[in-house]
Amino acid sequence: MLTSSENFLTVTVGLAVYNGENYLSEAIDSILNQTFTDFELIISDNASTDRTPEICKDYASRDTRIRYACADRNRGAAWNQSRVMELASGKYFMLQAHDDLRTPDYLEKCVSVLENDSSIVLCHSWTRKIDNTGAVLEDHYNGQICSTSKGLKRQIQRLAKPFIGDGKMHLDSSSAHDRFRSIVCTYNYCYQIFGLMRTSALRKTELWGNYNHADNVLLSHLILMGKFYEIPENLFLSRRHAEQSEMIFQSGKKQKSREYAIWWDPDNADRIVVPRWKTFCEYAKVIRNAPIGWVDKAGCYFEIVRWLRGCLSTLFREILDAVHQKRAMQNAKRMRTISD
Repeated sequence: MLTSSENFLTVTVGLAVYNGENYLSEAIDSILNQTFTDFELIISDNASTDRTPEICKDYASRDTRIRYACADRNRGAAWNQSRVMELASGKYFMLQAHDDLRTPDYLEKCVSVLENDSSIVLCHSWTRKIDNTGAVLEDHYNGQICSTSKGLKRQIQRLAKPFIGDGKMHLDSSSAHDRFRSIVCTYNYCYQIFGLMRTSALRKTELWGNYNHADNVLLSHLILMGKFYEIPENLFLSRRHAEQSEMIFQSGKKQKSREYAIWWDPDNADRIVVPRWKTFCEYAKVIRNAPIGWVDKAGCYFEIVRWLRGCLSTLFREILDAVHQKRAMQNAKRMRTISD
């Protein structure tokens, strides 16, 4: 059984994994090879059926900074990611995917930012997207896509200059409303969820929800507590491959929302799933409980209503799907009653 460490560390890195044998070793190595060494690595294995347990146990036997535990059954990705957050004992916390990589100086530079400015609750860097072989696909600055072409890269940097400056994102705005809008209302890939964040701020959230888009909600909660900072260097490498949940459940014209919800939490199989409506309700809850003034709250409410208007077709489709789900559950219950 994995329990919280009694030793106070600067950083806790939480790695939640399920069947990650293909890229797991590279991800662990990228953490263990950090120039900043005052950290623990918590690995929570969601009852993997491949070589993941063997790989994790091998690393744990060779490095005392690693704490490893395997669940008795697959409890869903949301449970597993919340678990590593709950067990964090460090001053700062960082979520690590089993297939992503960091440059050796990632932690050192992020810790320095957070140590020097208490108003910043999360620090990340520019993101470089790579494929299954490690080849570069594209770069992301300020949360937006940028081609790796040098000419276009210079153009993007010029246009983004008012926002990036010395490294501070547009999320550094003094207005909580502006910061909230940058997470909710822009086409943002939510790479900041893998940044280094203050554990004290994280503990004031509901951690990872068991629904689609929970990463957006968690980030919106954090950004209403303080500023985000983006280091203007490609220190984070996000891998894209065919086995990712995003590729399996969200690719193609028809997204598999229900299947994706069950991937997050197996208990969703017995629930009516309406992801967009759920996200809207959670945004509203975050705003209601945020430590901000009523003017900022009003602005935030306006932004989520605007966001809601932007996905009307999806919301209408979810209502229809909910009716079908309700009927399917009633039929299944009727069949069980007959069989009994």
